[in-house]
Amino acid sequence: TRGVPQKPAWLGLLPNPAREVVSISCSAPPRRSYIYSSTGRLVQRFTGFKANISSLPAGIYLIQAELQNGQRATAKLVKE
Repeated sequence: TRGVPQKPAWLGLLPNPAREVVSISCSAPPRRSYIYSSTGRLVQRFTGFKANISSLPAGIYLIQAELQNGQRATAKLVKE
């Protein structure tokens, strides 16, 4: 038999919109996270629960977290 299915992964961003630092909360601890531009280009990698985004231009980004349970979660970030 198969095990109990995993609950869907989720990712929260605070603050959002953000200017300098964004904190993530997720359904499982993050292994590593990536920030992508609106065109899909990887612009930053980070580990842990905070990312310094002060060097990024204003715009819309996607943050994708690879979670320690093997799932991935994505959220939209607005950079002011």
